[in-house]
Amino acid sequence: MVDGASDFLVSDQQSLIILLHTYRGNLNFVRKIKWLLCKSYYNGIYRFRGDGNCFYRAFGFAYIRSLSLSQDRASQLLTTQQLESTLALLVNNGMDEDIIRDFFEPFQSLVHRAAGFHDATSVLSQQG
Repeated sequence: MVDGASDFLVSDQQSLIILLHTYRGNLNFVRKIKWLLCKSYYNGIYRFRGDGNCFYRAFGFAYIRSLSLSQDRASQLLTTQQLESTLALLVNNGMDEDIIRDFFEPFQSLVHRAAGFHDATSVLSQQG
């Protein structure tokens, strides 16, 4: 676990150089990290609290961040429209609406805020 990892859900963006320090004993990883630093378009990483929900948090973060950075307003509108129909689809397929709403409404709020060009890091960091 990353030092201080329990202090955040999603970290601020960090330089890829931090990975060189983390994996300095693994020459194969160091070689690949150096390639990322020199040859790729990636300019940083985000760390997620490793609490068992980290995969879902990372996936949701990437989805919301992509939506918030998109300049394609039609795509953003389509995404929000598709999301609107999802709740009824889940309920019609036997999911308990009260349980689904516990997740769905905060997610729906995030998507709507992201489509309004809000920064994903600040949006997800505000979620408790």
